[in-house]
Amino acid sequence: MKKAILFLVLLLGITAQSQVVDLQELSNGELIQSQPLYNKTQDDIYGYFFIFKKDRVDKKEFLYEYTLLDKNLNKVLSGNFVEKLGDYGKFIIVNGIYREGYITFKIDEKFAEIGVKIRTKYRILDIKENTISDAFVLSKELKKVYNEPSKSIKESTVFTFYPNSFGYHLLTPLENNAESGMYALMPKEGDKESRVRGISYFNEQLNPLWSFSFNQKGKRKQYEEVFFLNNKIHSNILVGRRLYNGSANQKLREKGEIFNTFLFFNKDTGKLISEFSPFGNKKADETEVKDVSNINIFLDSDKKVTFLNRIMSSKVKKFTLDEEKIIGFSRSEYDIATGKELSRHIFTWDKLSEHLNINEHGYIKEKGEPNSYLYLHDVILKSDGNLIFITEQYKTLTGTLLVGGSQGVKISDMILFEVDKNMALVKFQKIEKEITNYRVGIKMDGTTANQYGAFDYAGYQDLRNDDFLIYYYNKQRPENGGKKQNTLGIISYIDGNFTEQKLPLKSKDGSELVIVPAKKGYIMIVEKFKDNTKGLEIRLEKVN
Repeated sequence: MKKAILFLVLLLGITAQSQVVDLQELSNGELIQSQPLYNKTQDDIYGYFFIFKKDRVDKKEFLYEYTLLDKNLNKVLSGNFVEKLGDYGKFIIVNGIYREGYITFKIDEKFAEIGVKIRTKYRILDIKENTISDAFVLSKELKKVYNEPSKSIKESTVFTFYPNSFGYHLLTPLENNAESGMYALMPKEGDKESRVRGISYFNEQLNPLWSFSFNQKGKRKQYEEVFFLNNKIHSNILVGRRLYNGSANQKLREKGEIFNTFLFFNKDTGKLISEFSPFGNKKADETEVKDVSNINIFLDSDKKVTFLNRIMSSKVKKFTLDEEKIIGFSRSEYDIATGKELSRHIFTWDKLSEHLNINEHGYIKEKGEPNSYLYLHDVILKSDGNLIFITEQYKTLTGTLLVGGSQGVKISDMILFEVDKNMALVKFQKIEKEITNYRVGIKMDGTTANQYGAFDYAGYQDLRNDDFLIYYYNKQRPENGGKKQNTLGIISYIDGNFTEQKLPLKSKDGSELVIVPAKKGYIMIVEKFKDNTKGLEIRLEKVN
């Protein structure tokens, strides 16, 4: 599955046989993190990793346990480590991230349970050897300093290794808390970001390999940000993005005088191959549009890159993304070495009008569900160059607690469609499902609804040979009362055709249900029992 879902819940009976693990058998400690690990080179789930808080060894020392299961739920390894708070820390937050053969533990200390982080340490777990390093911090020279004695809060450092396609990256220079403005009474937006002067690339073992300098003249109102993407691996190129931020740059972007760019690096040497932007006033298929923001990039070799972007009408004055003004998508191909555009085609919402009562801005007037739009979740690239768009229909809800309920969003049908290399529509599929109302007192557009987890879409699996499984998870409570009805929708795209099946999910004691990423052709179900003494049970079920 491509979209990670909150790892919390339950149980299903799709097949007679399934693999089952009771987490209480792994540890009797408090589960503080659980996550699926993704193998990017194989485009599949690698396994499942669990971190438990076991015991308080001393006033400021805590014992943690970890367990790794493979994608078949077989135990691969387990171990433990003791983490000690510094002189000023009161709480510890531990998180793990997987990269080929290694898991990094990020250990953040906080002065208060709700508050800013005051110190960061890391550990590295070698999966093959099942050995874990001592805790280390980084010096200003980006060297590991193991078992460093506690410093004052001002002298301590908070830092983050961000995962990318091949390893990690870190923004530089590294600042301690006093230098970063942690103690500023009125911190100004962009202050910290404007002081960044470079980005360093690290391998899976958190060893620095090369760096790239930028933003040498950055200031609060006009600065640059650079980061590396975590896209699928189909080449040896590491892709980065350069964003022009700050109020002065924002005005220039709105007027179309500057555009954010993409950078293409040799991942081994750090050599910058090229940098260019696919955005701006563009003409494709005899139509002029504003190409304004990126959805995805497809990198199938070291020579060419394909951008899938959102477009607005050329009549719109500003280059500012507005969900309700998006008229469709552009697909453009560029030569990486030269930055030359090789082709460009567009798809507009009104090409769906044969199947939906939809206007140029994606506004849907279907009977019974007016004022709704389509939210784009994912786009799948097939081997023939066709694209499958996965969207879900939503409607922004307004009102108050006294009149018509609080604000939120209404989620309805899944809409899937396929386009060819020239962005011509070749297939359309509407998946009808029960309507979900999600009210939290906040007016939601599609982006906000996605941030709140309001949509039913639950990701997809690539089965190879252009066959895919697409999932949605629909939770309903009957209008006349009663228990929740939980339905797993499985949309199969096999041999170029869409089919659907709906399966009711049942828990043992009425627990809430959520789907978790699993290996190809399977789904993962976790049950968090209402009876806390039972803990968690996870099940791996084959999808027929």
